[in-house]
Amino acid sequence: MGKDITYLGSFDDRIESYLDYGKLDIKTLNEILISEMFFSTNSKIVINDGYIVNSPILKAALLSSKETNSKENYYYYNSPLFSLIKNDFVSVLSRENSLVDMVDKMAKQGNQSFIEITKNELWESRLSKLDFDLNESFIKWPKYNISHGFHILLSELLKNSPKDLNLKINEDEFKKIKDEYNNQIVKSLESPRNQWELIVQNSQFKNELMNLASIVYHYNFGLCLQSDTYANDNVYINTLNNSLFENKQSQPIETDVDLTKLNFSIPTKISINDKLISELKTKGELNDIHNEFVSTNLKYIKKKASEIELKRIQDEFKKKIIDFDIKNSKKQTNQILKTSVIISCAAIATGLGFGIPGIAAAVVTTVGGGVVGELVNGSIDLARTRLKYSGDKYSLQIKRQLARFSSYEISKEKSKEHTDSVILIH
Repeated sequence: MGKDITYLGSFDDRIESYLDYGKLDIKTLNEILISEMFFSTNSKIVINDGYIVNSPILKAALLSSKETNSKENYYYYNSPLFSLIKNDFVSVLSRENSLVDMVDKMAKQGNQSFIEITKNELWESRLSKLDFDLNESFIKWPKYNISHGFHILLSELLKNSPKDLNLKINEDEFKKIKDEYNNQIVKSLESPRNQWELIVQNSQFKNELMNLASIVYHYNFGLCLQSDTYANDNVYINTLNNSLFENKQSQPIETDVDLTKLNFSIPTKISINDKLISELKTKGELNDIHNEFVSTNLKYIKKKASEIELKRIQDEFKKKIIDFDIKNSKKQTNQILKTSVIISCAAIATGLGFGIPGIAAAVVTTVGGGVVGELVNGSIDLARTRLKYSGDKYSLQIKRQLARFSSYEISKEKSKEHTDSVILIH
């Protein structure tokens, strides 16, 4: 049975730069990561190396202002991301197997965002430390030329009118931008999204035009991952809400059981540190009870486990987590991320805006005693999530309503059709 792979395009730095509202932050990232860690056993989040060095959110999660020659693991102060990468909950796709080499190469190719990175005199020393710490955690970049794949998809979309693409830009200006892009791309296929960005900078519609390009970038990446790196898995892309490619969004659970019985919370704040993350991933007592907890949720939804069985495993898992936290608390520092973990489920007729029945689930995290986001009808504005159920698989699919993001399933057939036309990296 393959894994559910979610390419986290929503934390692309270009998304952050061109959103009109609903900006994301590190707290939202933490909620996504902690959701996946606690409430699924067969899923993985994927990010690419460019996001790490360009996204202010991911940089805040992975890079510290401490001295780079420090032997201290300073990555856990803001986020569990580093530890989740080391423990294979999250994978980083790497072009060069080195962040330093990747930045240097992209800057030499004229990519402006990477040129800006190299202007900081500390950039190489800071990324060198991260390279050293992640040396065995990089995943190989897809074998397909991502720039070529992006250009193919964007060119197809540009055959449509602005209205058909849900754009507000007028026809004349849209045509001028298309013509300029086509003239530029003939000269060089390097970094086509960067070329598009430079062309649209002076347009009053640059935000929607860049959002269009980012959706194309994420969808192309998902298609390439599905045909290569994760050919035996199920790939999803988490990106801006759209209907550009008529993607089938992951279906929510349909069941007539009492979904509120799935509500789960750990009553005390627990430390999200490397020890806990490792124990949840490594075969052992805590890992076993975690797997049973997730599988019993699934069995209950399928009417193969009773409410009594569900309550028993919830209580056992809760107790194991709390006991583990108490046992290891003496070794912790004040900087460790401490959080409340809650899942709240309720039947929703509209399926969170999808027009189909489903359930809503909110994962609430707190840092230093403050609740992240505001509770709205049992959910968190920037952390709306959706339980996905298909066959024997069970995982959380992210939908942050305020920030306008959803997860989309990549079709294996469309993936093959697309990548058959994309040139390979030589």
